[in-house]
Amino acid sequence: EIEGAAFVNLGRTGLSTAAVNFDIMVNAIAPSSFTNNVILNSNSYGLLVNTAQNINIRGNAIVNSVQYGAAFLRQNDGIVFNDNIIVNIEARAGQALTDYQQGYSVGVNVIGSFATSAEFMNNIVVGCPQVCYVMPGDSCAGSSTHVYADNVAHSGNIGWLAYNPSDDCNSVSAFTAYLMQTGVISYWQNSRLEASGLILVENMQGASLNIGNQDSDNNEVVFDGNYISAERICPQCDSSCVEQVGIVMPLATDGAKSLYLDSWELPWIRPNSDSVFSAKTVLKNNKIAYFHANSGTECDGDFFLKSNPHASDYTPRVVIEPSNDFSLSSGLIDIIGIDEPNTENVESCGGYNCSGLQNILVTSKVGVSQRAYISRNEGIQTIDTTLVDGGNGKTYSVDGNLWGHLHFDSLDSDRYTRIIDPVTITSQVDSD
Repeated sequence: EIEGAAFVNLGRTGLSTAAVNFDIMVNAIAPSSFTNNVILNSNSYGLLVNTAQNINIRGNAIVNSVQYGAAFLRQNDGIVFNDNIIVNIEARAGQALTDYQQGYSVGVNVIGSFATSAEFMNNIVVGCPQVCYVMPGDSCAGSSTHVYADNVAHSGNIGWLAYNPSDDCNSVSAFTAYLMQTGVISYWQNSRLEASGLILVENMQGASLNIGNQDSDNNEVVFDGNYISAERICPQCDSSCVEQVGIVMPLATDGAKSLYLDSWELPWIRPNSDSVFSAKTVLKNNKIAYFHANSGTECDGDFFLKSNPHASDYTPRVVIEPSNDFSLSSGLIDIIGIDEPNTENVESCGGYNCSGLQNILVTSKVGVSQRAYISRNEGIQTIDTTLVDGGNGKTYSVDGNLWGHLHFDSLDSDRYTRIIDPVTITSQVDSD
């Protein structure tokens, strides 16, 4: 048992040695505890748990580490990591912050496995220039022996890079991200992804959740019971206020990503492959608050929902259920954003000329009548003159549920990925 100690200026520069190591403790019958300690100014990792068993790590402060604040590698078991705070994780000397191939700079890095049990709860990571947490999500069925819940990320690039324990259905839940570039990212080989209990406040992008599984006829991302806000404690204090996005519209592609990326695979939200077409996103029971339109007050150009600018040939339709609670100063049409298609650079998206930005459909069931929000495709007003032009200049809105996605799908074995091109649909009749 170690309690109330200080570990200062330890660890070896450039090597994978930590200030405090729990290494190859495979026959630990009695539990060990490491509580209420301080690890300060480490020259390498702050804390390393590597092939160890039955360790209770609680209430510690790990401040100023290199590459990892706390790392859990290879196979461990019976690990409890609760109520700790990790502050300021620096990259290794000479490692660019855009280098995700050689290993991240991470606050809590959980890339090992656990034989039977693990618990990571109520931790706080502050100041992470690359990633605050690399941790698995959970299977949608849940687990009573592997718990990752109620952790917080504050001030950094990526809050939680959530990889999947299941190829079928994965969940990301019970996590708070505040003042991050992106609060939560997931892009793994799932057919279904469920997000619940997330608190995402004042992030440039709250959630970017994508799936990459072509072997399913029903791919779905569900946001259920989250709080997503662009609230500012002091808006008048920030003269350089910039756009905040609550949810980046999820993509469903025939391939996912791995933890270690080459530079050409970045940014994380960029797909590396073409879309699958049997996919949708559902929003229900969420609280959406304080996103402001281009009003010139408080902040210009927030979007609670915005397209992925790298979308390849399809963006799954989005359904906003009536159970969502909106606290907004403007209508939905002003805070649903659709990027302009990039027709010059094919490499900026997964495959075709980013045509996924031309077929976006968001259906809202909020209010007394159903309403659709769609891309501003050329000539579309000649088809339906009831379309309302959105205030952001990129979105049309229309009452009713007459709009949908029309697919021309192959029946061959590659039906999930083949696009039939070109296909032209017109309301005009050739008199000749």
